[in-house]
Amino acid sequence: MATQYLRSDARNPQIAGSYKSAVAPVAGDTVYFNDGDTRIDTNLGWSGIDLLKLVIGPAKGGDVGSSTAPLEVVVDQVSTGQLQILGRGQQYYISGGGAANEITEIQFRPSAGGQLILISCTNLDSSLELGSSVIETTVTLRNVFVGGEHFGHIKPHSSDLVALLVVSGKGQCLLERDYTIARVAESGTIYHDLTEPAAVAGGTLEMYGGRLVLIRGAMAVLNAYAGEIDATQLKEDITPVDGEIYPGVTIKRLRNGPQLILSGVDLKYGGPKFVDV
Repeated sequence: MATQYLRSDARNPQIAGSYKSAVAPVAGDTVYFNDGDTRIDTNLGWSGIDLLKLVIGPAKGGDVGSSTAPLEVVVDQVSTGQLQILGRGQQYYISGGGAANEITEIQFRPSAGGQLILISCTNLDSSLELGSSVIETTVTLRNVFVGGEHFGHIKPHSSDLVALLVVSGKGQCLLERDYTIARVAESGTIYHDLTEPAAVAGGTLEMYGGRLVLIRGAMAVLNAYAGEIDATQLKEDITPVDGEIYPGVTIKRLRNGPQLILSGVDLKYGGPKFVDV
């Protein structure tokens, strides 16, 4: 398990000449892209080896991959692998090279507000803290943390759901995929828009602060203890099956049009404050 450092002018991550050691990485290695502004755009089908860690350091400029040719990489090593993207690039197109190929943990904290576009992989844990991201329909997710000032877009999926989504700090997330638990706190915002496929329906949504913007999509449970529920952008009625809403919550709603229907929800201790707009 060696540690390899990419040369500052290297575009091809697979060949020996791209590394300061003059040795190409093998399975179990840790790889650093730390220097230079050269775009990584050559020979990107790199999923044939399983890295322990891939780090794009904060001083590394240049984008990685493209919409038609993402960097295909497996970072698994029996579910301990870690991909850290901290660089100065503007776009990072990352793929596992197949929906079942694992990138175990992703830490995304770009030093210049870049964007992660994640495609065709299985990802068990993500921490998305700065910049923005698009999680495509071809990605299987488990746990996702959106914090800092990150804006994340989790696209729909026909069967795979998010086990746990946490949005806090000043993070924002456009959630279009089914979930088991989605949680918003501090000054975070969740945009709840479960649009497709038709069978997709939310699980338990928990509010400990922040803002929940409801657009479309059913949910099983709504438990809200603090924060604001914005129902002014609804395109369809939403009727939570169960849950509790406490006085620390404000609900903004339209006088006419689609409504948040709370017939199955227990309004505790007098319930929330309603603001009609």
